[in-house]
Formats: sequence, C-alpha cells, structure tokens
Amino acid sequence: MVDVTLGIPCFNEAQNISNILDALVAQKGNDEIKIVQIIVLNDGSTDGTEAIVNKWARRDRRIQLFHQSSSSRQGKSAAVNEILAHSRGKIVALFDADVLPADDEVVLRLVSPMVRDPSIGVCGGAPCAFETKNLMERVAYFTYTVWNNVRRRLKGGSNLFCVNGRIYAISSAISRRVKIPREVMGEDAYLYFCCLKLGRKVHFASDAIVYYQETQNLHDFLLKRLRYEQHLTQLISIFGNLAKREVAVPRDLLVRCTLNEGLRDPLSLFVAPTLFLLSKLYYRVTKIAPIGGGAYAIATSTKRLDSGFIAKQRKSRLESDYEI
Repeated sequence: MVDVTLGIPCFNEAQNISNILDALVAQKGNDEIKIVQIIVLNDGSTDGTEAIVNKWARRDRRIQLFHQSSSSRQGKSAAVNEILAHSRGKIVALFDADVLPADDEVVLRLVSPMVRDPSIGVCGGAPCAFETKNLMERVAYFTYTVWNNVRRRLKGGSNLFCVNGRIYAISSAISRRVKIPREVMGEDAYLYFCCLKLGRKVHFASDAIVYYQETQNLHDFLLKRLRYEQHLTQLISIFGNLAKREVAVPRDLLVRCTLNEGLRDPLSLFVAPTLFLLSKLYYRVTKIAPIGGGAYAIATSTKRLDSGFIAKQRKSRLESDYEI
C-alpha cells in the first residue's frame, strides 16, 4: 500500500477552493494506493479561503490547512516547498486550486504509473481547457490545442511540456532531495529538470485529466505570455544547455500542429501568432520580473470556472464509457 498526499497551493481562492476539495475528497484509492492526506497551503489569502478550508477540515480529517510562515504572499514555489515538507505520502499529487478533476479516478491514473515503476520521479497529468466563449478565449484555446498536440508527440509524451503545474505528481525520492528556490517562477519545470539530473524518469499520464479556464481577455493572455517568456529565461539561466535542449521544439512539428489547428480555426491561426510575436517583442523591451520573489501577477479571468460545463463533461464521459 502506497500512501499518497494531495496538495493544493492557494492564494485568494475562495470562489474555487470548495470545488477542488469536493472533487479531491471523492477521489478513489485501491488495493495499492491510499490517499492519506489533503494539504491546503494558504499563501497569504485575504478573501475568506481560510474559513472555507477550515469547514472542510471538520468534515474530512485528511484535510489539513497550513500557512506560509510570513503573512504576505510568497509565491507558488515556496508554497510547494511547504506542502512537500508537511507531506506524509510516498507520492505527492499537486493540483492548482482553480482546476476541476474530470472524475473520481484522476489521482489513481496520475500516481499508478509511479507505483508500478518506482524509477519514475515526476508524472504529469493532462490539463484540458473549457470550451470557449469569446474571441480572446478562442485564441487562448487555439494555443492550448497546439501545445497539447506538441507535447503528446514530442519524445513520446515524456517531455518538459507534459509536466504542468495544474496537475502533476512527485515521488518522495525527488522531493526529499530538492528544495525549489523561492524566486523560481515555474516550480513544475524546475522539478522536471531536477528529476532528470537525479537520473529518474518522467512520465505523462494522458488520461489524468483536469479542466481549467483559459484567459478571457487580452490583458491576461499577454500577462501569461510574458510570464512564460520570463520563465524560460530563468530556466536557461539555472540549467544551461540542458534547459536549452528541452525547451526546443522541432520547427516542423510546431508548424504541423499549428496548421492542423488552423484548418479548424483560421481566424485564430492569424491572431495567435501575431500576439505571440508582440508578446516576445514586448518582453525583450521591458524584461519584466516577478513580483516579490517567486510571486507573480495573477490572471484573474482564469479563476471563473464553469462548474456547469464540468458537470456536462462528466456526464458525456460516463455515456461514452457506457457505449464502449
């Protein structure tokens, strides 16, 4: 029996924290896997997140609320360090607070490969964007589908892009030997590179699906793009040639995936690359930096999850499984 800890770093997630806790409490174990702990790490929230988590903790003893040692926001890297430090599980599965697991077996699908093969140090899940509602979200969804196709085809799925902060799992063999520097903006990629350097394997669990909301306005789209550019620069400064090799995507693969999506959505094929080029140019001019160490500005439009849509997705999945 392998003990598993679930971890949620959160900052001002009062509107979403109940949804994710409701979904995680319902996650199933089996004869090999037992969910023993659900840690919520409060990173300086001021919106009532703490009170909501405390109510849930009274309902399920596995739920534990921890706070950053400082009352101010420290950033996700520091929050993940705290979760790993408090974890009792041999495997820690980490979820963003603003995602919704597709069903009650997502944790099993995420950690089972690590139980079967202890040489796997990090296992990435599969974030899936909600349906689009406006032009900017349509463009953001276009970029998601392109990169989703790229990551599934690159190195058989076991690549840097398969480890996404919205859902991934890490073995204690890695977490006990690594502490993420607080200033690191992308703790998921940092752990990916540490896993490689420690001689462990990375796995992509394509069926461990969580849904999330894409950016819904130009400000948030550009904010995420600029943050990503900063993130890549930071990775290369830390890991050097290893990072340069891993972030490189074969041009023919990228073009092929982009054109395939362009056949479905010609408008986004024109708009998305234009915005990408503008964001790269703006980044080179401004050289933005994270605020307060590893903390960074929040894209607020991604926080408004469509819980009605996830209910429809779950129903559709059940009907599909039944037909099979």
